[in-house]
Amino acid sequence: MEDNTINYIDMRERKRDVHQIINKGLFLNMVLALFSPLVKRPDLCQ
Repeated sequence: MEDNTINYIDMRERKRDVHQIINKGLFLNMVLALFSPLVKRPDLCQ
């Protein structure tokens, strides 16, 4: 019983970490999408 509880909590923590990473990635992509037309520097587009 104890092991199951620990595994469940651990799984929830990992899931939350993954969601945070995905959200950060989406946010960064959004920021880049907004700023890249403004900057328009060829050395940044590689």
